[in-house]
Amino acid sequence: RRQAEQAARIDEAKKALSAAQDDVTLYTDLVAAYSPSGIPTMILESVIDDLNAAINVTLADLSAGALEVRLSTSRETAGGTTESKVTVYVDTPTGPRSYEALSGGQKFRVDLAIRMGLSTIISRGTGIPVETFILDEGWGSLDEAGIRSTLEVLGRLSDQVNVLTVSHVDTVRESFPARIEVSTAEGTSQAVVVR
Repeated sequence: RRQAEQAARIDEAKKALSAAQDDVTLYTDLVAAYSPSGIPTMILESVIDDLNAAINVTLADLSAGALEVRLSTSRETAGGTTESKVTVYVDTPTGPRSYEALSGGQKFRVDLAIRMGLSTIISRGTGIPVETFILDEGWGSLDEAGIRSTLEVLGRLSDQVNVLTVSHVDTVRESFPARIEVSTAEGTSQAVVVR
């Protein structure tokens, strides 16, 4: 009888161990799925070619063809292993560079092109058009040619969506037919619509 009880306890322990191992496997899979290299990367991988194409259509306009972006969902580490991480590579007239090595004006152009590319892909994927595009500052990092090319792209975009931007650059403010000018008088902000 004692042996039968011990055998029953061992059997129960084996079942509990098996259930715990199944739980560990499930939780490990869930952690991997919801990590940066999991579901988000898998979703991005499925649209990366289309996203790169959409980004580069805009970037060609913004940079007069001088810049081209390649988003990648993995990169090789210094140790020779592959890391799942979204990385922005930019081909410039002087060769490929990482996003971090770009000038302020180049980063602004790349950022704007990525936002526009993402809005295109999201709209295409959901069937719901993007109705508003908001650009908050960044204009000060552009030279006059950069400001002109960006305004041209935003002008074409404004035929399809509402374009809102925040800027302290006179050329930019004056390029929009309707704007809200905010000033501070006596410690109180006042907004005036200018048409």
